[in-house]
Amino acid sequence: MRIWLIQRAESTPHDEDGERRLLRVGILADILHSKGHEVIWWTSAFDHVGKRKRFKSSMRVMVKKNYYIHYIKCFGYKKNISISRFIDNLFVAFHFKKDLRNYDLKPDIILTSVPSIELSKVAVKYANKFNIPIVLDIRDLWPDVFFEILPKHKQLIVKFLSIFMRNSLVYIARNSTAISGITDNFVEWGIKHSGRKREKKDVFFPMAYVKKKISKNRADDANNFWKKYGIVKNDKILNVLFLGVFTESFEFETIFSAAEILESKGSPIRFIICGTGAKEKEIIKSCEKLKNCVYPGWINSSQIKTILQLSDVGLTPYIHTKNFTDNFPNKPAEYLSENLLLASNLKYGKLYDFIKTNDCGISYGSDPIKLAEFLENLSKDEKELNRLKNNAEKVFINQLDGGNVYSSMVGYLEKLTKN
Repeated sequence: MRIWLIQRAESTPHDEDGERRLLRVGILADILHSKGHEVIWWTSAFDHVGKRKRFKSSMRVMVKKNYYIHYIKCFGYKKNISISRFIDNLFVAFHFKKDLRNYDLKPDIILTSVPSIELSKVAVKYANKFNIPIVLDIRDLWPDVFFEILPKHKQLIVKFLSIFMRNSLVYIARNSTAISGITDNFVEWGIKHSGRKREKKDVFFPMAYVKKKISKNRADDANNFWKKYGIVKNDKILNVLFLGVFTESFEFETIFSAAEILESKGSPIRFIICGTGAKEKEIIKSCEKLKNCVYPGWINSSQIKTILQLSDVGLTPYIHTKNFTDNFPNKPAEYLSENLLLASNLKYGKLYDFIKTNDCGISYGSDPIKLAEFLENLSKDEKELNRLKNNAEKVFINQLDGGNVYSSMVGYLEKLTKN
């Protein structure tokens, strides 16, 4: 089949010469292509992670034979939640509509992600015009999330803008063939906006992860990179890792308070905070104050693979909003792929239940003492650490292996084209 994937914020195989890790759509595209399907991934020419323009105009670039990425002309923005981001969404949607005129070969099916609502609206109208099945994949609860994150003095303008977004959301939910999402709650949220009853075709597929293989040369280079920070295999130090973008979606204060407690005790525990983003200056300042904190900045996929293998615990410090308590983001699956335990500050919700049910980590709330005690006990009890790591390995294999999850998603899309 010929399939179009529409997702504008993920890293692509062209970013940093392929050194970025792929997420949901990137992995799905690879599996679709490996099964003989023709893939076109529509995304923005703006790199959401690196905050740069990949191209100045729309550009179609080949990944492999019968697999292309169509980069859509963009406006750009510096902050994830900003007026320029709203403008960029409209700008990209406008140029997506223009670029569609150059495509004579129609797809057999379309998968479009929310966000962005604007891009999805163009896709849904196009699909309906040509009687093409289209799946709406709910990844974030836009625009609801803005009212949970932004301070009250900034919510007035968002309330105005969200009127148009919500009307568009209702339109795309109502006119999609099916609704998928990363959790069952997200699918229900989409169904609520559709105004119809849920059907068997409305299903969720979790944010899974595929373990990346790297060459020996890349592994050696990556290990040498970490040696510069004093991080080596079997050094008897418990490594606690954060990978991600430093945004308002994360709460780091509790983590650094726990690190301070552990440093005062001389505990053999190291915090490795990797990434970039709006809170970068704050993160650097906090790391500089503590000898047990390492800040290497933004790292490539080989360095990520290696530090995952060298680490024991993965931090998931999401803020308490519906967008995260009802969510199961990509970070847990990535950590679990290399048997890391999960340490979350969420006090309830999908991730909280997951950790508790599978006994693969801790939910520490906003209590730095609880987090510090958990980590200190692990550093002293190798048997318990290995027990929990075994649980992490099992749950990844059984529930979050991207090869299995996204192969099921491919089968789901194939079935929809035959109905």
